[in-house]
Amino acid sequence: VRAIDLSKNQLTGSLPDTWATFQELIILFLEDNRLHGTLPDSWASQRISTLNLAGNQISGSLPDTWESFSAYNLNLERNQISGTLPVTWEQRQISWLY
Repeated sequence: VRAIDLSKNQLTGSLPDTWATFQELIILFLEDNRLHGTLPDSWASQRISTLNLAGNQISGSLPDTWESFSAYNLNLERNQISGTLPVTWEQRQISWLY
């Protein structure tokens, strides 16, 4: 599986750690669902280039492990995420970050 779009499907629950095992996944859209909890540490090892989690109920801060997260298109708007961006992200070419 290289791309998953489950946007606007009224999904509930937390983001599954097991999705970190999808080694070929590069595009993931989970926008406008009812997902909650924090961003999984395990997702930092993903090779995802585009991640859209906008419009959920994700909370907390970006995990320290996400310093090495490879996404260059990242949308986390309309959640309750707090804190600062990893310093290493300043050196990457992120196309869009919300």
